[in-house]
Amino acid sequence: MNRSLLWTSIALCVVVVGCDEAGLMKKAELLKDEPAGRKYLELLIQGKVDEIKGDLDATIADADTGEKLVQLADWLPAETPKSIKVVDSRTTEREGFHQTDLGYECEFENTWYLVTMSLKRKQHGAWAMLGLHVNRLPDSLENMHKFTLVGKGLNQYFTLLLALGSLALSFYAFWECVRTRVGPSRWLWAPFILTGVGGLVVNWTTGQMGFQIWLIHIPTAIAEAQPLGPWMIGVSFPLGAMIFLNERWRERVLGEPLSESDRKVRAAMDELRGK
Repeated sequence: MNRSLLWTSIALCVVVVGCDEAGLMKKAELLKDEPAGRKYLELLIQGKVDEIKGDLDATIADADTGEKLVQLADWLPAETPKSIKVVDSRTTEREGFHQTDLGYECEFENTWYLVTMSLKRKQHGAWAMLGLHVNRLPDSLENMHKFTLVGKGLNQYFTLLLALGSLALSFYAFWECVRTRVGPSRWLWAPFILTGVGGLVVNWTTGQMGFQIWLIHIPTAIAEAQPLGPWMIGVSFPLGAMIFLNERWRERVLGEPLSESDRKVRAAMDELRGK
């Protein structure tokens, strides 16, 4: 095996392992407060709203709180859920307390519910509830957010085609650079060719779109999703590839001279060939 290839492979392995470890540590940190949320969820399913009411934060407790909690408990089926999945976990350090936002997908017999809550942990460690919501889902989040080409709107299809086109163009320009360029100029061009500017992103589930001007992406298209979350398809303008291909066109079609660095490199290569 080529020595440079060997060291590159080792470096990639180190990066991947390091990213996996960092991801696991981050996940463990986010889920450290989950047992507190699971306790309140089980109390709600069992209809023990009085125990939840006793831990409500003073900012949301009022005369109607007990009745509202009973309504939330009544919305859930009177049965043990088949499964409970943590679908959201976020923490925020606020002045004087620690806030945790949790989301649970509860699967019952042929029905799914999303239960979200905000918890507040004070300095002495006691928990208080800042908010509690229950929503019925038409299907599991996994099925709702799975990637499919069926039944999507113009926003989704348009962004996907742009992403595929941008990616194909940047890879083509990259291949042209590696195939035709010699010397150090090739490696100066390569990362720039794969760089895109700006960003158009679409939520593949809802079709909602967002756009950012001051954004740099490598590569020029993305497709990513959080566990049990929607796919996000994004595309950026392949500026580096466009500039490189424009230069290649000027060299081939218009016959314009190469840059100073390329002329020196090619002259050196021609001299070596002559010897």
